[in-house]
Amino acid sequence: MSDKQYYDPDPTEEQLARMLEERAIHKAAGLAMIGRRCESAVMLENRGLMMSSRSALDDGQLTNANWDVFPDDPKYLELCKRFNVQKPGDIGSIEYRSVDGRWMNVLTKQFEDPD
Repeated sequence: MSDKQYYDPDPTEEQLARMLEERAIHKAAGLAMIGRRCESAVMLENRGLMMSSRSALDDGQLTNANWDVFPDDPKYLELCKRFNVQKPGDIGSIEYRSVDGRWMNVLTKQFEDPD
């Protein structure tokens, strides 16, 4: 085990101010995400999907989940269709809002690899 410290146990006032500012920015981002969820899919060269989901808990704590889905997964074709990804490099995202306790799709975007 290394003795290297990854934080300063006695931060300067400038470091403290920067830490408080970063905490406030992070909290504001979390509060802005309450009631929202964004999911995305990227088709990789091996035709697998790199999935991501971002949202916030009711108190504004940000959540982030990432996972891979491969062509032999039973949900693969449904995800390709939902995110409209067809070839490596395609990216699809869906934004949801919570309306009366249900997630409603409010925006679907699709990007294609320019190559």
